[in-house]
Amino acid sequence: MPDIYDLSNVGSDSAGSPRRSAADYAPEPPKGTGYAIDEVAKKLVSVCCVVGGIAFLYLMWGVFGGSWASPSYNALTHDDRLRILGNIATFSFVLKTASIVGIVSLLICAFRDEYVGYVLAGVGIFFYTLVEILVGLAFDMRGMRVSSSTTDVFTNLRNLAFFYGFPGSILIIVDFARRFKTASDNAAMQRAVSKYGKDVKQEVKHGTRNVFSRCWELPYCRDHVKVKCPVYINRRGPCWWHKQGCMCEERIVLQSVIDSNWREKSQLGNPASKTSGASLSDGMSTQHYRVLSPAAKRERCRNCVIYNEHERQKYKALVTLVMVSLAACLVFFAGQVQDSSLWLLASLERITEKLSFGGNSGGGISFLHGNPSPLVEWMVVFIVCLFALSFILRFIEYCCFKIKI
Repeated sequence: MPDIYDLSNVGSDSAGSPRRSAADYAPEPPKGTGYAIDEVAKKLVSVCCVVGGIAFLYLMWGVFGGSWASPSYNALTHDDRLRILGNIATFSFVLKTASIVGIVSLLICAFRDEYVGYVLAGVGIFFYTLVEILVGLAFDMRGMRVSSSTTDVFTNLRNLAFFYGFPGSILIIVDFARRFKTASDNAAMQRAVSKYGKDVKQEVKHGTRNVFSRCWELPYCRDHVKVKCPVYINRRGPCWWHKQGCMCEERIVLQSVIDSNWREKSQLGNPASKTSGASLSDGMSTQHYRVLSPAAKRERCRNCVIYNEHERQKYKALVTLVMVSLAACLVFFAGQVQDSSLWLLASLERITEKLSFGGNSGGGISFLHGNPSPLVEWMVVFIVCLFALSFILRFIEYCCFKIKI
């Protein structure tokens, strides 16, 4: 009587219940340091938001209310002007202090959160440009002009923007680096859901892994199974070229299991082992297997852990290529990039002037008048490159882990 191998419950803890890995029971990783200081930092963030919000509302009330704009401000006495300038300096200092403490606290309790950098950069852009644009539109509608007090407010907000923009930019760069790092750990494999071989552990393989590695050189190809795989025997390219392999073909898996069991019994000196192995092989040769269509075979490859490992290596190679290409373009085409940033700034200035409600041509964003500084030009280039890189990385992730081309 030949041995019977039941593979129906492989990958399950019990009948009908899927096997759960240690990652299913692991707690969610902390967004911050993971220590008690995170709770203190969260409370400080809340307090700083309230205090900074009150100071910002006071400054905006004075600006949008028109009390600090011409001609209302020019009609005040000298003592009242000094008092207003003193209030602006005080509340600007409170807003700056609350912002610095809040940013530091936020970095402590949520520096692992991928959205923190984008939020900080967005607040920095709001303080640097959008506040002045909104105030200019409001002044044009009401026929008011900028005074020395409102200029002080805009200057303080611009200086404050760097406290948000600098750590925000650093965190955005770290987020891109983290996205690149996930291509070399199990997070990428979790995004690419695998049906075939999802419970197979990695095996140590000699040599480096890259996008050109063949299927039997990847860590999920099992040594005791690949010896029965025709792709490995013939060495005619990876298994996803032929749409068959040791992970998805039940025939190959059964042959390897039978061969392993026969060897174990032979080592134990069981005289009936040779007969059992032969009868099983003969029985398998008479079985009829369902013929799959090319589309079904392609879908089977997309759900294979070996092919998903190949997609992970492809993702790493494409991200590296994009990073190097972007850096090379910035270096070798620096002049053209700078001219493009000037054109973009000029277009932005024309749009803001056209949307201005005033009759003069002095509307728009003040720091764009004339020739912008090189710092502003390269800030625009940096922001455009970040947005472009973000969309390119998302597109690569979609191609490699969603549709798996």
